[in-house]
Amino acid sequence: MPRPGTIAADIEHYLKAKRDGARIGEIASELANVRRSPVLRHSVRSALYQNLEGSGHELFTRLERGVYGLKAD
Repeated sequence: MPRPGTIAADIEHYLKAKRDGARIGEIASELANVRRSPVLRHSVRSALYQNLEGSGHELFTRLERGVYGLKAD
């Protein structure tokens, strides 16, 4: 579980509601709405990759090219 207030935590919260996954641009747009400030795509990508299955906390998984979701427990 990522630290509260981080981009990874916000992504986790968003993807819990999106069981079919989401693209980086879609995630960045939603986070900008939640945080009320712009969130750069490369920041979203970095948070995903740092917590992607096989590295980091293994929180996220790649569902298909460019689409990410929560790792199934």
